[in-house]
Amino acid sequence: MSLVEIAPFLGAIAPITIAFFALAATIAIAIIAHRQSRTAKDQSFLLATQSILKEIGSQKIREARGHIFEKDASEKIKQKGVSLKKSDDRADKDLAEDVERVAVSFDRIGFLVHYNEDLQWRVLDFIGFSLEKIWDISETFITGFREEYKQPSYRYFEEMAKIYKEKKDSIDKKAWGGKKSKDGKRNLIVHNIGGGQVLADCLFDYKIIGHYRYEK
Repeated sequence: MSLVEIAPFLGAIAPITIAFFALAATIAIAIIAHRQSRTAKDQSFLLATQSILKEIGSQKIREARGHIFEKDASEKIKQKGVSLKKSDDRADKDLAEDVERVAVSFDRIGFLVHYNEDLQWRVLDFIGFSLEKIWDISETFITGFREEYKQPSYRYFEEMAKIYKEKKDSIDKKAWGGKKSKDGKRNLIVHNIGGGQVLADCLFDYKIIGHYRYEK
Protein backbone atom coordinates (compact mmCIF):
# COMPACT_ATOMS: atom_id res chain seq x y z
CA MET A 1 0.00 0.00 0.00
CA SER A 2 1.48 3.38 -1.01
CA LEU A 3 1.91 6.42 1.25
CA VAL A 4 -0.87 8.18 -0.66
CA GLU A 5 -3.27 5.31 0.06
CA ILE A 6 -2.52 5.11 3.79
CA ALA A 7 -2.43 8.88 4.39
CA PRO A 8 -6.20 9.11 5.15
CA PHE A 9 -5.88 6.35 7.73
CA LEU A 10 -2.91 8.02 9.41
CA GLY A 11 -4.89 11.24 9.52
CA ALA A 12 -7.81 9.46 11.22
CA ILE A 13 -5.65 7.63 13.75
CA ALA A 14 -3.65 10.64 15.00
CA PRO A 15 -6.61 12.52 16.59
CA ILE A 16 -7.81 9.26 18.15
CA THR A 17 -4.41 8.64 19.74
CA ILE A 18 -4.34 12.18 21.13
CA ALA A 19 -7.84 11.64 22.53
CA PHE A 20 -6.73 8.52 24.44
CA PHE A 21 -3.87 10.35 26.11
CA ALA A 22 -6.07 13.37 26.83
CA LEU A 23 -8.66 11.18 28.55
CA ALA A 24 -5.98 9.40 30.58
CA ALA A 25 -4.68 12.81 31.69
CA THR A 26 -8.21 13.97 32.57
CA ILE A 27 -8.79 10.96 34.80
CA ALA A 28 -5.37 11.43 36.40
CA ILE A 29 -6.32 15.01 37.27
CA ALA A 30 -9.63 13.77 38.68
CA ILE A 31 -7.77 11.34 40.92
CA ILE A 32 -5.56 14.09 42.31
CA ALA A 33 -8.40 16.58 42.72
CA HIS A 34 -10.66 14.16 44.57
CA ARG A 35 -8.06 12.13 46.46
CA GLN A 36 -9.09 13.62 49.80
CA SER A 37 -12.84 13.52 49.28
CA ARG A 38 -13.24 10.12 47.63
CA THR A 39 -13.20 6.77 49.34
CA ALA A 40 -10.39 4.27 48.80
CA LYS A 41 -12.76 2.23 46.64
CA ASP A 42 -13.44 5.20 44.35
CA GLN A 43 -9.74 5.98 44.07
CA SER A 44 -8.97 2.36 43.22
CA PHE A 45 -11.66 2.44 40.54
CA LEU A 46 -10.26 5.58 38.92
CA LEU A 47 -6.71 4.19 39.03
CA ALA A 48 -7.87 0.98 37.35
CA THR A 49 -9.65 2.98 34.65
CA GLN A 50 -6.59 5.12 34.07
CA SER A 51 -4.45 1.99 33.80
CA ILE A 52 -6.66 0.50 31.08
CA LEU A 53 -6.80 3.79 29.19
CA LYS A 54 -3.01 3.82 29.15
CA GLU A 55 -3.13 0.29 27.79
CA ILE A 56 -5.53 1.36 25.03
CA GLY A 57 -3.13 4.15 24.14
CA SER A 58 -0.09 1.87 24.18
CA GLN A 59 2.09 1.34 21.12
CA LYS A 60 0.87 -2.24 20.65
CA ILE A 61 -2.81 -1.28 20.70
CA ARG A 62 -2.24 1.75 18.47
CA GLU A 63 -0.54 -0.46 15.91
CA ALA A 64 -3.41 -2.98 16.11
CA ARG A 65 -5.98 -0.20 15.57
CA GLY A 66 -3.98 1.13 12.64
CA HIS A 67 -3.94 -2.34 11.09
CA ILE A 68 -7.72 -2.73 11.52
CA PHE A 69 -8.37 0.70 9.97
CA GLU A 70 -6.49 -0.15 6.77
CA LYS A 71 -9.01 -0.43 3.94
CA ASP A 72 -8.03 -3.92 2.80
CA ALA A 73 -7.87 -5.20 6.37
CA SER A 74 -11.25 -3.75 7.43
CA GLU A 75 -12.95 -5.23 4.36
CA LYS A 76 -11.36 -8.61 5.04
CA ILE A 77 -12.57 -8.55 8.67
CA LYS A 78 -16.13 -7.82 7.56
CA GLN A 79 -16.09 -10.51 4.88
CA LYS A 80 -14.28 -13.36 6.64
CA GLY A 81 -15.20 -12.69 10.27
CA VAL A 82 -14.01 -15.23 12.81
CA SER A 83 -12.80 -17.58 10.05
CA LEU A 84 -9.65 -15.44 10.06
CA LYS A 85 -8.61 -17.30 13.22
CA LYS A 86 -8.68 -20.65 11.43
CA SER A 87 -6.97 -19.48 8.27
CA ASP A 88 -3.64 -21.02 7.25
CA ASP A 89 -2.52 -17.59 6.11
CA ARG A 90 -0.27 -15.98 8.75
CA ALA A 91 -1.48 -12.51 7.71
CA ASP A 92 -5.10 -13.53 8.45
CA LYS A 93 -4.14 -14.89 11.85
CA ASP A 94 -2.26 -11.69 12.69
CA LEU A 95 -5.30 -9.65 11.70
CA ALA A 96 -7.57 -11.79 13.90
CA GLU A 97 -5.18 -11.29 16.82
CA ASP A 98 -5.26 -7.53 16.33
CA VAL A 99 -9.08 -7.53 16.28
CA GLU A 100 -9.16 -9.53 19.52
CA ARG A 101 -6.48 -7.37 21.13
CA VAL A 102 -8.39 -4.14 20.46
CA ALA A 103 -11.78 -5.66 21.31
CA VAL A 104 -10.48 -6.91 24.66
CA SER A 105 -9.12 -3.46 25.55
CA PHE A 106 -12.46 -1.78 24.75
CA ASP A 107 -14.36 -4.51 26.58
CA ARG A 108 -12.26 -4.01 29.71
CA ILE A 109 -12.86 -0.27 29.79
CA GLY A 110 -16.57 -0.90 29.11
CA PHE A 111 -16.73 -3.26 32.09
CA LEU A 112 -15.09 -0.73 34.39
CA VAL A 113 -17.41 2.16 33.50
CA HIS A 114 -20.55 0.01 33.20
CA TYR A 115 -21.86 1.04 36.63
CA ASN A 116 -20.60 4.62 36.57
CA GLU A 117 -22.69 6.60 34.11
CA ASP A 118 -20.81 9.88 34.62
CA LEU A 119 -17.45 8.29 33.83
CA GLN A 120 -19.02 6.27 31.02
CA TRP A 121 -20.09 9.47 29.22
CA ARG A 122 -16.69 11.04 29.86
CA VAL A 123 -14.96 8.05 28.28
CA LEU A 124 -17.34 8.03 25.30
CA ASP A 125 -16.75 11.74 24.68
CA PHE A 126 -13.08 10.93 24.14
CA ILE A 127 -13.05 7.50 22.47
CA GLY A 128 -16.63 7.04 21.21
CA PHE A 129 -15.80 7.74 17.56
CA SER A 130 -12.95 5.22 17.48
CA LEU A 131 -14.94 2.68 19.49
CA GLU A 132 -17.99 2.85 17.20
CA LYS A 133 -15.86 2.64 14.05
CA ILE A 134 -13.98 -0.43 15.28
CA TRP A 135 -17.23 -2.08 16.39
CA ASP A 136 -18.68 -1.57 12.89
CA ILE A 137 -15.61 -3.22 11.37
CA SER A 138 -15.36 -6.10 13.85
CA GLU A 139 -19.06 -6.86 14.52
CA THR A 140 -19.13 -9.78 12.04
CA PHE A 141 -15.97 -11.21 13.62
CA ILE A 142 -17.33 -10.89 17.18
CA THR A 143 -20.76 -12.33 16.28
CA GLY A 144 -19.05 -15.33 14.69
CA PHE A 145 -16.73 -15.68 17.67
CA ARG A 146 -19.71 -15.90 20.02
CA GLU A 147 -21.43 -18.52 17.89
CA GLU A 148 -18.24 -20.53 17.41
CA TYR A 149 -17.14 -20.60 21.04
CA LYS A 150 -20.56 -20.31 22.73
CA GLN A 151 -19.44 -17.33 24.81
CA PRO A 152 -21.08 -13.91 25.33
CA SER A 153 -17.74 -12.24 24.63
CA TYR A 154 -17.16 -8.48 24.29
CA ARG A 155 -20.63 -7.54 25.52
CA TYR A 156 -19.36 -4.41 27.30
CA PHE A 157 -17.63 -3.32 24.09
CA GLU A 158 -20.92 -3.79 22.22
CA GLU A 159 -22.85 -1.95 24.92
CA MET A 160 -20.53 1.06 24.74
CA ALA A 161 -20.80 1.17 20.93
CA LYS A 162 -24.62 1.10 21.09
CA ILE A 163 -24.77 3.80 23.78
CA TYR A 164 -22.49 6.06 21.74
CA LYS A 165 -24.52 5.49 18.56
CA GLU A 166 -27.78 6.32 20.38
CA LYS A 167 -26.21 9.46 21.80
CA LYS A 168 -24.91 10.54 18.39
CA ASP A 169 -28.24 9.83 16.67
CA SER A 170 -30.03 11.83 19.36
CA ILE A 171 -27.73 14.80 18.80
CA ASP A 172 -28.21 14.55 15.02
CA LYS A 173 -31.99 14.56 15.40
CA LYS A 174 -31.88 17.63 17.64
CA ALA A 175 -29.71 19.40 15.08
CA TRP A 176 -32.38 19.25 12.36
CA GLY A 177 -35.48 18.63 14.48
CA GLY A 178 -35.96 14.99 13.52
CA LYS A 179 -38.96 15.94 11.37
CA LYS A 180 -39.96 14.23 8.14
CA SER A 181 -42.45 14.74 5.34
CA LYS A 182 -46.06 13.64 5.86
CA ASP A 183 -45.40 10.32 4.14
CA GLY A 184 -42.29 9.83 6.31
CA LYS A 185 -39.97 9.32 3.35
CA ARG A 186 -37.96 12.56 3.33
CA ASN A 187 -36.23 14.78 5.85
CA LEU A 188 -37.63 18.31 5.97
CA ILE A 189 -35.26 21.06 4.82
CA VAL A 190 -34.61 24.43 6.48
CA HIS A 191 -34.27 27.15 3.81
CA ASN A 192 -34.72 30.88 3.36
CA ILE A 193 -36.06 31.00 -0.19
CA GLY A 194 -38.49 33.93 -0.44
CA GLY A 195 -39.92 34.04 3.08
CA GLY A 196 -37.17 33.90 5.66
CA GLN A 197 -36.19 30.70 7.44
CA VAL A 198 -38.79 27.95 7.03
CA LEU A 199 -38.90 24.18 7.47
CA ALA A 200 -40.38 22.57 4.36
CA ASP A 201 -40.74 19.34 2.38
CA CYS A 202 -38.69 20.50 -0.61
CA LEU A 203 -35.77 18.10 -0.80
CA PHE A 204 -36.29 17.35 -4.51
CA ASP A 205 -38.24 20.45 -5.56
CA TYR A 206 -35.38 22.33 -7.13
CA LYS A 207 -33.23 21.32 -10.08
CA ILE A 208 -29.53 21.01 -9.36
CA ILE A 209 -27.82 23.36 -11.79
CA GLY A 210 -24.25 23.10 -10.56
CA HIS A 211 -21.82 22.52 -7.72
CA TYR A 212 -19.84 25.40 -6.30
CA ARG A 213 -16.98 25.89 -3.87
CA TYR A 214 -14.77 28.70 -2.64
CA GLU A 215 -11.28 28.83 -4.06
CA LYS A 216 -8.58 28.78 -1.39
